[in-house]
Amino acid sequence: MVNEGIGLGVPSKSYGYLAAKKPIIAIMDKNTDIVEQITSYNAGIHIKNNDFIEMKNFIEKNSNTNLKDMGENAYKIFKENYTRSMSTNKYYELLK
Repeated sequence: MVNEGIGLGVPSKSYGYLAAKKPIIAIMDKNTDIVEQITSYNAGIHIKNNDFIEMKNFIEKNSNTNLKDMGENAYKIFKENYTRSMSTNKYYELLK
């Protein structure tokens, strides 16, 4: 299998979850901008594919307060990186 392009695709629902102030459980390639942001902003967790124990532990150890704080941090990611105008400008610059 060719690894070219790995990390370039991110599920489009991720951005909606960020905007909705939801903490992210990212089960995707760790070499993506979104996983780096989730980690650095403490907006959720990256979990390796099929690591059900880590997911269970994350859910069990985080109180509603922790999850709410992570959701607020997720929203910061959205506001600082993925608003409609920012995304439109990125596409414009790409296509110019």
